[in-house]
Amino acid sequence: MSNKNKKRILCYGDSNTFGFTPLTGRRYSKKERWTGILQQLLGPDNKIIEEGLCGRTTVFDDPFDSNRNGRKMLIPSMQSHDPLDLIIIMLGSNDMKKIFNIGPSEIARGAGALAQIAIDWTREKSNTNTPVKILLVSPIHINKTIVVSPFGEEFGYLESFEKSLQLAPQFQMIAEELGVEFMDAALSAKPSEEDGLHLTKEGHKNLANAFAKKIKEILG
Repeated sequence: MSNKNKKRILCYGDSNTFGFTPLTGRRYSKKERWTGILQQLLGPDNKIIEEGLCGRTTVFDDPFDSNRNGRKMLIPSMQSHDPLDLIIIMLGSNDMKKIFNIGPSEIARGAGALAQIAIDWTREKSNTNTPVKILLVSPIHINKTIVVSPFGEEFGYLESFEKSLQLAPQFQMIAEELGVEFMDAALSAKPSEEDGLHLTKEGHKNLANAFAKKIKEILG
C-alpha cells in the first residue's frame, strides 16, 4: 500500500496514551507504549498518530494544570493530522479527580461531546458529508492501591476507584446514541499496583493487542 493510501489513526488520550511510567514518572519508549506496539501489529499499511497528554480531561478546565481540556485541543489535533480514517478517543480518568466532583454519567457525556465534535468536524470536511470512523473507549479502571498512591488525595482515594468501575456502561450508552464504535479498555488492561493509575509494560502490550483486533474489525 502506498503512503497515500495508508490508514491514518489518531489516538487522542491522556497519560496512558502518552506512556507515563508509574515507577519513574518518565515515558515508556515507543516500542513499549501501546501506540508503538499497535503500529507494529498493524504494519506499514497503517499510521498510528500519538496524541496523548498527561492530565488531559474530556471537557473540563483544571485550575491547577492548564491546557488540559480535551475539547480545546481536539480540532487543532485533527487539523494537524488530517486526513484521518479513524479517531480513537480514550479519556475520562482525569475527570475523576476530586476537584471536578462529577459522576460516571457526566464523564461519559464529556467523552461523548468530544466524539460529537469529531463527527461534526470530519463530516463538514468530507466531500460526501460522511464523518470518519470514531472509536470511543472507556478507560482502564483505577486500582484500589490509589489509597496509598502519590495521586491518592488528588483522585479522592477510593471514590475514584468506585467511579471507574461504573464508566463502561455509561460510555457504551453514549457510543450507541452517537452511532460510533465502543471499546472497554478495562477488559484488556489493568493499572499498576504502584500508583493505581498508569499502565505497566504488560498493560500496554495487552491494550495494543485489544486495539489491533478492534481496529481490524472497524477498518477491515
